[in-house]
Amino acid sequence: NNTSLHQIDLNFNEIGDRGARVIGEALKRNTTLQILFVGGKQRFGDVGAAAIFTNLEHNTTLTDLNLNPCPIR
Repeated sequence: NNTSLHQIDLNFNEIGDRGARVIGEALKRNTTLQILFVGGKQRFGDVGAAAIFTNLEHNTTLTDLNLNPCPIR
């Protein structure tokens, strides 16, 4: 359970749809992360992005989500 991590940079990690779903699930339970960078050379598309965005409705702490550039439509 994260109690101190406020920012994470996952840029250029070639995260696919499965990884994006894991990120989305983590965001659903997150209570401290405020800034998340998930841009640059990722492999997830619309399905992975939807997994992240759907779980954001349960998140009250994330204030900055950077997906630039990311291959979603």
